[in-house]
Amino acid sequence: SQDIQNYFECEMLLSEIKPSAKNPARRKRRKNLTLALLHFLGSKGKKGAHVKAIAQALGTKPANITAWIFSTGKKVSELKKVKPATYALTGK
Repeated sequence: SQDIQNYFECEMLLSEIKPSAKNPARRKRRKNLTLALLHFLGSKGKKGAHVKAIAQALGTKPANITAWIFSTGKKVSELKKVKPATYALTGK
C-alpha cells in the first residue's frame, strides 16, 4: 500500500511538470526517467539518495541524473538537496 501511495504521489508530481520536448519519443523517455526517479527517491525517505546510487538503481549515468535535477527537478517543489550530491523528496 505504501508503494501504491508513493506511485500516485509521483504521478501527481509528474502532472505539474510541463513537457518541453517537441519529439514525443523523447518526452516519453524523459517521463519514464522522471517517474522512476521520483519513485526511487520517495522510497528512500527523508535521508534521500546520492546521485551515484540513483544512477546505478535506474541504470543511467550520474551526469544524466544531475542534469535532470537541475532542469526538470527544479519544477518539483518537493525535491530538496539534503547533503552534497544527495537529494530527497520532502512533504509539502
